[in-house]
This record gives sequence, structure tokens and C-alpha cells, in this order.
Amino acid sequence: MWEQETASITKFIMDAAGNPNPYYYKVPQSFLVPAIYFPAPQMSTNGEAMNHYKLSFTWFIKFFHKTTQEAYTLAYTALQELKRVKHLLPIVDDQGVPTGEYVRLNDPSLNMVDDGTVQLQISWDSRRPYYADEVAAATDNHFDLFFKTGEYAETAIPEDAAAQAEQFIPEQEEP
Repeated sequence: MWEQETASITKFIMDAAGNPNPYYYKVPQSFLVPAIYFPAPQMSTNGEAMNHYKLSFTWFIKFFHKTTQEAYTLAYTALQELKRVKHLLPIVDDQGVPTGEYVRLNDPSLNMVDDGTVQLQISWDSRRPYYADEVAAATDNHFDLFFKTGEYAETAIPEDAAAQAEQFIPEQEEP
């Protein structure tokens, strides 16, 4: 799922910035500007609940242009679009069509890194279920308690059990 999240975020950022040249693995020596570099996001994990864990992502996306001001304008345009949608980005399928699911980003920030380079820092949390071992299916023996006859057919508390319970009940005074 995180691949789908990063792909969705990439599409959103690219669209917001006007589709400059994207680079994903390594920026070549002679790259075309304007450009955006999407390195792999940093990731940390945390157990969050009994059935789920949390992946926390931080992504340092770099915007390149001929001047720092032009790079800043490019990155700022993407930042403004993130703010406009309140950090809630649609998840898209492999065709770029929204799935109806969303990823919520934490507050983004912009930093000037170098001449002609501005960095957009975004982060988000992604919750995932733990994958438990397959459990054997329940059988009728687990659920037929109320249908048995004999000792389980009784709905009243047995006399000796009631007497034992009474010893723990404090005596009440009559009004």
C-alpha cells in the first residue's frame, strides 16, 4: 500500500507543480530544469495496537530550477495546493484514477537547500494490520452450549452456588 501512497503523492505533487521533469533514483549530471527529485522516503515503524502497526514516512522532495527563486516558486505552488486540500490527498490506482481512499499528510515545510534547489518535506503515517497465522475454523462444539440438554439446560443457579455467593454479599440493614 505504501507504494500506492507514494505514487499518489508523486502524482499530486507533479500535477500541482505543473509537471516538471521527474527524477526518481538519481539526478543525472546534466538534468533538465525545472525538475523534481523524488528519492525514497525515510521510514520508521511503531507498534500501535493489538492488530495494527504504524509506518511513519518522511519524504524530502527536491525542486530544481535555474534560480533559487524559481525553484522556490515551483515548490511553493505544490505546497499551496497541499494546503488547499487540507493535506488530504486522493489515493490513485495504476491508471491514475482516484480509488475513493485518501492519505493525510502532516504539516509540510519548505527549505532552501542550495542555489536553484528547494526542498519540500512531507510526512505521514500509514497504519497496517499485523498478519496473523491462519487460525483453525470454529466447529459446532464451540457454539452448541445453549442447545445441549442435561446440566446446561438449567437456567437457574444451583443451590450450593447461591449459598457460596451469599457469603460475599454484605448484610443490609432494614430501613
